[in-house]
Amino acid sequence: MWYSISELLSLGLSELPQTCQGIKRKANREGWEPKRKRNNRGGGWEYHLSALPLKIRESLGGEIVEAPPPAVPRTSSADVDPESIIGRSPETMRTNVRNYAYSKAAAIAFILEELLPFCEENSLLKCHCRMLFASAYNKGLISIPEWVRKAVPTVSDRNLQRWEKTSIEELAINKYGKRKGQDKVGRNPEVVELIQTKVAAGWSTPHIYELLKLDFEINFSSRTLSRWIDNWKAKNPSLAAIIEHPEKARSSYGSAIGSQSQNLTHPNQEWALDSTLVDSKVVEFSLKEGATWKRFYLIAGIDLYSCRCRFYVTPTSNAEAIIALIRQMMLDFGVPEAIRTDNGKDYISKRLQIAIAPLNCRHIKCLPRTPKQKARVERLFGVLCDDLISRLPGFLGRNVEERQAIRSKNRLIGNTDEKLLGQFTLDRHEFQQRLDEWCGWYESQRIHSELGMTPIAKWHEGVMAQAPTSVEERQLDLLLAPAAKAQYGLGLRKVTQGKVIISDYEYVSALLMRSDINGTLVHARYDLCNIGRVVIYRDESLAEFLCVAECKALMGQKELIAEAKAGNKEFAKAEREAKALLQKAADTSDDIARIQDDRAANSKVIPLFGKRQPTKSFESQSLREAQEALSELDAQQQISLPAIAPVPPAQPEESAAPIIIRDGEYFLALWRQLETGNSIPAEDANWMRLYMGLWQGQLILEEQNLSEVQILHKLNQLNGSSREAL
Repeated sequence: MWYSISELLSLGLSELPQTCQGIKRKANREGWEPKRKRNNRGGGWEYHLSALPLKIRESLGGEIVEAPPPAVPRTSSADVDPESIIGRSPETMRTNVRNYAYSKAAAIAFILEELLPFCEENSLLKCHCRMLFASAYNKGLISIPEWVRKAVPTVSDRNLQRWEKTSIEELAINKYGKRKGQDKVGRNPEVVELIQTKVAAGWSTPHIYELLKLDFEINFSSRTLSRWIDNWKAKNPSLAAIIEHPEKARSSYGSAIGSQSQNLTHPNQEWALDSTLVDSKVVEFSLKEGATWKRFYLIAGIDLYSCRCRFYVTPTSNAEAIIALIRQMMLDFGVPEAIRTDNGKDYISKRLQIAIAPLNCRHIKCLPRTPKQKARVERLFGVLCDDLISRLPGFLGRNVEERQAIRSKNRLIGNTDEKLLGQFTLDRHEFQQRLDEWCGWYESQRIHSELGMTPIAKWHEGVMAQAPTSVEERQLDLLLAPAAKAQYGLGLRKVTQGKVIISDYEYVSALLMRSDINGTLVHARYDLCNIGRVVIYRDESLAEFLCVAECKALMGQKELIAEAKAGNKEFAKAEREAKALLQKAADTSDDIARIQDDRAANSKVIPLFGKRQPTKSFESQSLREAQEALSELDAQQQISLPAIAPVPPAQPEESAAPIIIRDGEYFLALWRQLETGNSIPAEDANWMRLYMGLWQGQLILEEQNLSEVQILHKLNQLNGSSREAL
């Protein structure tokens, strides 16, 4: 017999609540089973008489308790087959995962069939019986087939309650048979693709959720989407890191196996060069602006075998600065076999290519956007910044966050750029000196983590295998920068009174006073690492070395800077003392009033005019002698001067021979004459042959798309006799 909630309420039993809602809550709380959906008007649940509590059944007047619905026939463990409990569709037979899902679902169905007789035997309600059944099942007191025990080793009260509310098919398909990742968010590939795309674009979770609601019919919340994105990032850490910061991800997740020096066997086998903007401000002195802060570029070079290194500070990273560093490294290390650089315009310039061409060293150019191909020099910048630059007074910070923190600290303590400029005067030359000192410490004192020894020890170890090729300083003069183009051409200067003038600085040498050199044109080259000295050659072919001229003003620049710094410090000290005195003297009104009162109290009457005394003239021996000298001059002026003979008219001087400036323009002018079929003087023809062998001539040929063979053919055709002069 079945009873609805309204029917139970109409019985008026004292054991039941007096409202329908109260009876419903009591039924749910005590787990009245079996029950079924009510088909009549109003719906709701109907409860079997056997599901009611014992006292209620007794209150019904001793009505006969109907037996519960017939149970599923029980079979022995030997006859039980998981597939006989629930049917399988062909679709569920495709994978082992699906087979396992249905086996477990069948085991759960078998356990639920065992639960009801267990409760009847013990005369317990299901809400009380589940816990007892779970304990007996876990202790092995329930007799069940082996395949059920294998599929479901243990159960709990909550598991039994959940399984009763879920159908067997739903257990098999939705719970135990779904593919990994096929949750509410990941079921639709289009939704997953949209989420991943917007995460890569930097969208936040609320914005992505709004877009999903516009494009799809979703059944999950924004919080579920946030958890899904977090799980996706956790399962794909490298992909998430690349999306957030590609450069940082490369250093964190990129492969670091191997070394750039693993195939190198001796020093100077390969160098690596690179440039960077220094993360520190350095003082720059100029006549117009005085002392100002400025950021310089830093060019670094490292021997990949031994990790010996050199640095050069320059206002801009250009070909001349790079060549200056290469020259300094060649003087210290020797001639390299290969040089590795990136594809910056300063490293692929024609000036650099022409300069290193005579060295017979390979120029290895890294692929674009692949800093790991020159990782060792990149790492060198990091070590230098951590160990030296970050401790300089003008350090700016490695990134935006660190720079903002430094600015905040300076604002807190009241440090401005003007104040720091007065306290710290580290200029370019001192910065270069500190870098040179740091290189010496890095090579001889610091143990390299990869080498297991100092770079200088590694260098000497490689020297025993193969000695480096040394080079003389004069052989590297081709790498020097020619003096700026002036009146006579690129690098050419006229010797005047034993000196040459470059950029308004005078360079002198005793050799330039010789009669055969003084007054002639010479070719001057200077080293960017030491602008106080220039190398003088007879001409631009660099065939005849003359001397090394020095500029006293630039050679003594360090002493001048030191004196200027000392003067600045003394002035700053005096300025602080004066500031303190001025602050004390700010309020003097009280002192002035006291002085005025004292004057008024002690004033006396003084007559305006007294008796005048006659003045006396001052006389001395020197004044008398001066007066006698003036009298003699006046007498001499009165003597008549003799007549002056007329000056003959100036005769016109013979016109001097014009000075010929042989440079690139002169070369092109001679070539135009040859093209028109006109011959040129033998001296000019010989000069053209020599000029084409220089880097300036090679540069002209490349810019004008001219062939050296073509020009030599014209010279031999029109000026054949001039070859004998060579």
